[in-house]
Amino acid sequence: MELFESGGPAVAFKTPGDRFRGVVVSAKERQATEPSGKVRTFDDGTPQLVTLLNCEPVNPGEWGEDDVRTLYVQSTMRAPFAAAARAQHVNEANLPGTLVDVTYTGDGVTQTRGHNPPKQWSITLQPGFRDVGYVNGSLPPEEPF
Repeated sequence: MELFESGGPAVAFKTPGDRFRGVVVSAKERQATEPSGKVRTFDDGTPQLVTLLNCEPVNPGEWGEDDVRTLYVQSTMRAPFAAAARAQHVNEANLPGTLVDVTYTGDGVTQTRGHNPPKQWSITLQPGFRDVGYVNGSLPPEEPF
């Protein structure tokens, strides 16, 4: 899918309890970079990856007037996202149309002095969501799971 060219502003999670619900329009995986443009790598030289999901917010009024938001799945969000994907049998082929529900639940314990504590996440996925009722802006029930 090449809908990715028209990505929207990033989804920001600033305080525990912040939540985003959106339907995936397109996805792309790329190497993570520093603000300077330098590619981020692990200590062994392996490039760090980030998955960018373009999503249509379920409740657009909560996220401004933009039709599409980009959810960056990286760092501490990657493992719980992968676990949610495995649990619901979500893969690259059926990711578009999937409802993504992400909540920033709190902070973990800082492992390295001087670094911010790692964010912790609750993530659920509902594949085929667009096919089962999200049509022309109709809203799903608050808790479809």
